[in-house]
Amino acid sequence: MTFIQNTSDSAPWLDNPISARLRIVGFVAVIFLFGLILWSALALIVPIVSVIQVNVPLEAYMIKEIGLPLIGVLLGLYGWLKVRRYAFGPYDFRPRISVPATVLGQSIDIVMTKPIRGIGSLHFTDSRITIQAEGHTAINLGTDLVVDLIFAAINYLLFKSNVNIDLSYEQIAEIKIAARQVSMLAREGKAQELKFIVSILDGERLYRELNAHYPSAIQEWAHLFLAL
Repeated sequence: MTFIQNTSDSAPWLDNPISARLRIVGFVAVIFLFGLILWSALALIVPIVSVIQVNVPLEAYMIKEIGLPLIGVLLGLYGWLKVRRYAFGPYDFRPRISVPATVLGQSIDIVMTKPIRGIGSLHFTDSRITIQAEGHTAINLGTDLVVDLIFAAINYLLFKSNVNIDLSYEQIAEIKIAARQVSMLAREGKAQELKFIVSILDGERLYRELNAHYPSAIQEWAHLFLAL
């Protein structure tokens, strides 16, 4: 049996998730700032080309034609660095079933992000780990962005994908965890990477399960667990 001391102070799964409303505001702000940066950068092209190729005195463009767009680029970059956490930072969801953190062996709800985007469950036993999820194939942005987005949209609208994985712990090459985000490299014929997120309500239970069945994944936080 294990327990955790100073949970509120040092628990790594308490990662200050972003609310859904604030995440939407963050996405809108990121899009606006990207537009500001793009517009300002384009506005700099003509005066810079004129100064370089036409030998127009730099002072003629310094304040309005160069100064204002340059300020726009700098402000846009500064704003983007400040608000990107709200758009891309950790988010949370409510699990379908509430299970006390000390009860092991029960399914844990997950949001899978790779190889599909969808909802599912994670289940630990004494010898195996089982992952099941249903959703849509995650967008893989390659060299042709437009083609990727078209095929991703068609796939999202028309097709669903399923993930059903049942592995012994010996078949797992590596498990990495950052707060509530898990990356697992499985040996299943060929190497397959899985990524998923658990709710903050299930964060402690996830760490307890890993401590019991795959302790190498949480070596950094091993000091939180004390054997009784």
